[in-house]
Amino acid sequence: MKSPVSAEGTPLLEVVKQLTAVSKDDFLLQVEAPLLLEVPTDGVLPAGYGDVPKPSKPGEAVVNTVAVDAVRLANLPRQRNLAGAKVYLLEGATGEGSCLIGREGCVVTLSNEGVSRKHAEVHAGGGNWFLVDLQSHNGSYVNKQKVTPGERVPLEDRCSVWLGSFRGVFLSPDEFFDLVGVLAKGK
Repeated sequence: MKSPVSAEGTPLLEVVKQLTAVSKDDFLLQVEAPLLLEVPTDGVLPAGYGDVPKPSKPGEAVVNTVAVDAVRLANLPRQRNLAGAKVYLLEGATGEGSCLIGREGCVVTLSNEGVSRKHAEVHAGGGNWFLVDLQSHNGSYVNKQKVTPGERVPLEDRCSVWLGSFRGVFLSPDEFFDLVGVLAKGK
């Protein structure tokens, strides 16, 4: 069985269709890394978002970036339609490994506004997973709590993860397969 999910992002409804005839044991043999399930929102980010000058380091050229306000992001309603939802496999976040997440040149590439080039990493260790913010411009949030850059914050099943304007839910492979089963029954 080829893995139905990838680091590039796979539409959730496509994954649900692919997994209807797959056993949980077979899925867990193929997918060891955790997953991020994107939570699509209705509406657009409020006015005021756009290029904001930010010096990258003292004495260096000013870089344009996008500013995202976490309170405004939290107020965007979630879509009830799952057509826009994507699943990202956090490849490498197994054993003692890690998975780099960002806008470009990363294992998981997110095109959402406000995601930094190298935004965050998910680390595996001791049977647990952790998120580390890599000094991103707009920050990382776990369960609506801002992550201090460089600090390892534990990730639990079904916790919310925000990176720039990306809103997602962290899921272990086991938990993800159970969710897919529930979604398949609801069709």
